[in-house]
Amino acid sequence: MEYQKRLEQTRKEVQEGDSEELRRRGDAALAAYEARQQEARAELRKRLEDKERRRNERRRQSGAALAELLKRTNQLVHQHRLALDAQYRCKVYKDAYGSLVLHGWMRELAHFIKNVVIPQLQPWIHAFEEARNGYISGDLK
Repeated sequence: MEYQKRLEQTRKEVQEGDSEELRRRGDAALAAYEARQQEARAELRKRLEDKERRRNERRRQSGAALAELLKRTNQLVHQHRLALDAQYRCKVYKDAYGSLVLHGWMRELAHFIKNVVIPQLQPWIHAFEEARNGYISGDLK
């Protein structure tokens, strides 16, 4: 609204005369407008850079938590590899029609994951979920 009022006032002054004074005032107003625009662009650029920096930090934290979780999972499975291998050899077989029967092994594997892997990895699972949720919720801001 104020811009429109100033525009109308300037139009009236132009019609009345004294163009040199108006030119100086117009140049000053234009310079002030451009300075405000530059400040606004700099502020926006700074906010976008801060947001990108925070997003990258959350991604890094989430990636580090996932890497730690995978490392711990590999260590845990490596510790149980002999027992798992023996169970695999016992539970997987071919039936009379030549089809590979896996359901016993799948049950055993599900039991291993539920009762061994998840309880021992619980702290790292929580760390990963916190890092991931912080990353996801931070993106919405």
